Amino acid sequence: HILVSSDIYRVISKNPEGRRFEKVSRIILQSFVLDIEIWIDINNDLFNFSVGQVLSISIFNFTCNKFKKNIDLTKFRGYFNKYDYVMIGKIFNKKNFKINKIIYTNIFVSFGGLLMKICTKYSNLHRISLGSMICITICETK
Repeated sequence: HILVSSDIYRVISKNPEGRRFEKVSRIILQSFVLDIEIWIDINNDLFNFSVGQVLSISIFNFTCNKFKKNIDLTKFRGYFNKYDYVMIGKIFNKKNFKINKIIYTNIFVSFGGLLMKICTKYSNLHRISLGSMICITICETK
């Protein structure tokens, strides 16, 4: 896997469109350094958070284009244990758009029912291709 982005984020909103599911919340995060906004669905039973909370988030791109369903994730277990929340998903849509001559990209990821949207002008994330598998790791900052 290849690290594509790592930054500190602040939770700026929780369930902005209202709550749809009892155990899932949609949060909006804004990065401090890289000008990335993330909308992500989180299972509340596994990780709870509040508006204003600061989180450390990293995004990894798996080097293989085709993520095999039988991939052995146990080799990553020791690595992932240091995070509070980890999800692996597939990029199912990617759109570019311009605001004031600046090109932004929206990247849409499915985590088997939970969704994430990344909005960025950050160039490393532009290299992630449609159909790629990514991993997002989240941990509380102390």
